[in-house]
Formats: sequence, C-alpha cells, structure tokens
Amino acid sequence: MATGYGLKLYNYRVFFENNSYDQTIYGLIGDKVRSFNRGTGAFTEIGGAYTIFDRFFVSNDRNSIYFLTYTGSSYQLNKLPITGGTPQNYNYVYPSVSSILGEIGNAVYWHQSAFDDYKLYVTVITTGPTTNWNVPVDSIRMIDNLLFFRDPSTNKVFVSTTSDPQAKSETGVFGYVYNVGKKGGYLYIQTSTGIYRLDSTGKNPTTLLSGASYSLQLCNNTIFYSTSDQKNIYKMNYDGSAKTLMHTFPEAVAIFTASISGDRIYFNRPNEDAFYVVVFNNPPTLTLTSPANNLSLSEGNTMAVQGSVTDADANDPVTIYLQINNGTILAVDSKVSDGATAIPFAKILTYKNKRVYSGTTDLVGVDLAENTDHTLKVWAEDNKQGRSTEVIRKFRIVWNRPPVIDGQNRDLGSFMQIPTVKYSATDPEGNTFTFSEYLNGKKIRSFAGVAGQQYKVEISHDSWIRLDLDVQHQIKVVATDSAGISSERIYTFTRKETHIEFMLEYGNPEIQADFTLDGMPLRVLVTLERYMPEGSSIESVKVCNNYLDAVPTWEDCTGAVKGNRGYLFTNKTKTAANWAINLWVILAKGTATERVRLNGYGGAFD
Repeated sequence: MATGYGLKLYNYRVFFENNSYDQTIYGLIGDKVRSFNRGTGAFTEIGGAYTIFDRFFVSNDRNSIYFLTYTGSSYQLNKLPITGGTPQNYNYVYPSVSSILGEIGNAVYWHQSAFDDYKLYVTVITTGPTTNWNVPVDSIRMIDNLLFFRDPSTNKVFVSTTSDPQAKSETGVFGYVYNVGKKGGYLYIQTSTGIYRLDSTGKNPTTLLSGASYSLQLCNNTIFYSTSDQKNIYKMNYDGSAKTLMHTFPEAVAIFTASISGDRIYFNRPNEDAFYVVVFNNPPTLTLTSPANNLSLSEGNTMAVQGSVTDADANDPVTIYLQINNGTILAVDSKVSDGATAIPFAKILTYKNKRVYSGTTDLVGVDLAENTDHTLKVWAEDNKQGRSTEVIRKFRIVWNRPPVIDGQNRDLGSFMQIPTVKYSATDPEGNTFTFSEYLNGKKIRSFAGVAGQQYKVEISHDSWIRLDLDVQHQIKVVATDSAGISSERIYTFTRKETHIEFMLEYGNPEIQADFTLDGMPLRVLVTLERYMPEGSSIESVKVCNNYLDAVPTWEDCTGAVKGNRGYLFTNKTKTAANWAINLWVILAKGTATERVRLNGYGGAFD
C-alpha cells in the first residue's frame, strides 16, 4: 500500500542520478533542488528557487550541481554549490540538448539531441571551448570516467573513456541504454534488452534479466527494477537469482528509487503532485515453546517463557514482548535479524504473593484471582511496524496457603511435671517451612521442619520451675513457609505444685562470684524469707561446699534452718579448682489451702 510522503513534487521535473549505487539522490521539487537520502528517507532543500530547465546533474565530487537554463532560443550552463546560493552562469550557448551526462574535473559531458545526428560533446567550463567527438549515439550514460552508448546503426552498446570517447570497445550488450551503476567491483547496465553485469572495464557481460525494464536501482543486497509497462516493481539478487514481485502500481510509474536497504521504494504518481513511499516488510514470525497451555502456578513456582523469532528482512531490529492480562508490557529481548537465523529468547517469571514478577517488576499490579483463567500474550515487532501474531497461553494460580500444623488449639490441663507436646506439619504447596516454639511469648528455638515429621516441645527444668503456679501458661508453635506465610498452634496449661523447690543458679555471674571461694568454708547459716500457711512445712534444706565438683556432696541442714542455727560442714574434700557453696530448698504445701511463698533467702558462711 502506498503512503503519501507529505511532499509536493512535479513528476515530469523529478530526476534521479544515474549513479544509483549512491546513498544520496537529487531531484526537483517545483523550482527547488533537494537532496534525498535513500537510507533515512530525509529531504534537504538546497536553498533558493532556481529556474531550471528539466535537466541537471551533481558533480562527481558532490560539491556542485550543473543545470541548464533556457533563454527562449538557446540553453546556458550553470553551476550551483551543493549547499545552495547563487548559481554561476557560464553563458555558453548550447543547441538542443538531450542529456547532460556528468563532469570530470572541469569538463562537462553532454549529448546532442536527435535532430543533430546524436553527437557527443564536452565543454570545459572554465574556458568554454566545446569539442565534438562526432560519436554517433542515440542513448548514452556516464559513470565515473566511463561512457556507455548505443550505436543506432548496429544496436550495439559500446564503452569508452571520457579522455577519448572515440576509442570505443564493444561491451557485448545490445539495446538502448537506460541506466548504469556500480556495486562491489562490478558495473551494471540496463538496456532495452535486459540487465547485465559487466566487469570493471565495462566488458564480459553476464545476463541477469532478459527483456526491457526500467529504473535500475542498486541497493545493499538487491537490485530493483520495473517491468516494461512500468507498473510492476521487482527485486533480484546481484547474481540475477530470486526475482520477486514486490509491488504493482495501478498506472505506469516512470521514475522510482529504492532505499539503500531495499525495504521501501519512493515514487511519483503521474496524475498527482505528490511523492509516495511503499514499505516492503515481512512481519516477524514467533514460535513459543514454553510455557504449556493451562499451566497451574503455586507459590514460588516459575514460568519459563521461551521460544524463537524469525524475520525474513535482514537487518531488521526485532523486539519480543510479553504481557499478562492487561498489565505491564515487558520487552523480553531485542536483536537484529540476519533474514534467516531464528532469534531465541527466554524470560523466567515468578509467581509469589498472588502476583507474577519478572525479577522485581510486578507485571500485573493487582492480586491475581484463583479459579480464573489468566492470559500470557507473547509477540514480536520489527522496526517497520511489523508485528507477529500474538501467541496466547492460559494459566491459573493457586494462592499460597500456610503450613498445616496437626491437631487443634487446646488446653492441656494442670501439671506438676513438664507437659509433653508433640506436633507435625505439612505445606499444601510443598514449600519448605520453619518451626518456632514459644513459651509465654519467649522463643524457645527455631529450626527447619520436615513435612510429616513429628517434633516435641522441649521446656527446660529451669524454665519450668520459674513458672507461676495456678495461672495459665501458653506453648505456641508457629510454622512459616518460604514465602513468609505462617500458621500457629496454641496449647495452654496450668502449673500446679505440692512443693516449692529452689536452688542457687550458677549461670548467674553474680551468684557464681558471691558463692565461689578460695578457702574451704566450714559452716553456713541459711535463712528463708517465707510464708508458710497452716498445713505446710519445710521439707528439706540441703547445702554443699563443693558445688563445682562433678558430684557435689549435699548435706542436710533442715533442722538448723528451722532452728535458725548455723550448720557445720562435714565435707572436707573437693575435686574442682575452687570451693563453692549452694543450697537446695524444698517446701511442702501439705494440706495448706493458701499458697506457700518463698520471697527470698539470706545467711552467712565462713
């Protein structure tokens, strides 16, 4: 489909250089000369308005534009700087001119029209002399210092040099000469009999196309041409292979040019003052190998988006995109196609906390619903608005559920001994998890759990005896999965005692410092700050002076304590480095209905 280029041009006054291998071409837009970049499609106006008689050319050094003006009876040669400005008029009078061919140095080569016997001339623009080489030609083209022309009497195409056009050689090609070009060390010539590849001297032809064609265009990798009716645009490789119809016009198009990359053509319609562009583009083709359709994602699961893209247009940048539902469009990868090799791509997405992420990017922005089909769309786009077919995969998600701890929350009852609490857990999604155990809110331990394995809450004796009596206490087990979702099981119990048992805690640095001695203690006085209701009693008070030994020697001083007397140690030995005193008190509740209280202790030793 042809798209208007947004510039008004006059078809019969648009001319392109014969040097079609060049990046830049030049044309007339109304009465202004503009350069046109075949690579970028950009126009540059070469300043000012000039009265140009239909024919002009750009110098080989790309510094000047030569053109003719018509005075009503003759033609005059003008030279315009390529950047614009005021043309220099040489005031050389020319008869009817068929073609200005080009220039080398200060010599301008031109071709006389049919009614003057098809002659070739050269004009030295600095001095004005004109040479008539008297070479009989009816069509001629010039490239670098070579002249290609047809002898109308033989239909043969000859090649000669601009230094001596009469020293001509046969090219081996026949027909009216339309265009010549150069690419990769070869010369290419288009005549009324076909398109041919010549060596660098303009000889030894290889036929690329038989039959008339027009508008030879040499691009990076392909040759463009139009058929004899000037409606069908074809391309082929430089060896003449892979001839492909690229576009058909509804009417004849006398002049067109192709971009250097060969991805588009520019042309004028004969009945419109407009310049048009036709873009040739093969959209990318995408193959998705992963994920499978109807995938189910649980917490922490990944979804691999993998596949490949091909683009038949070499040098096209291709970008792969994905989108989940109507969320963020993510560019997966971008590479330049070589026209044949599949471009692989891969992206790992992760489902967690009810959302799908690429790295840290949330691709949806809202929680995904359960028991609902969600959509993954993957497609590719090239730099010419070509887009592949979307490949769609449906998937569902399973919200993460916390680990399940066996049993129920319950009250265990009253205990005089440490209660036994056993438990196990499993995770619905198979995630890993950890256990944390607490006693009255204080953590006992944390560790990695194994699904289905039974564990036991371990309460130390020291923690146990420090629990208040006759009040409710709590054991809590918390299971937390790898996503941070947790569940808990709570057990309550009441500690009941018939005895109060008390011993100095040598884990306390102050206790250890106060009761560790260098010399052997001989006697000790123990006092107890206690409330003993009726029916209760001091069941036992024991002391030792070698507590740091592996097996301390405990001595009963119950009677001395009850009588508020000191006690003489009978033990005289130790195995530890120091002597150390400790006491072990047991109070019996007996038949008392009130609580027995031990508020503190005192005494002395020597």
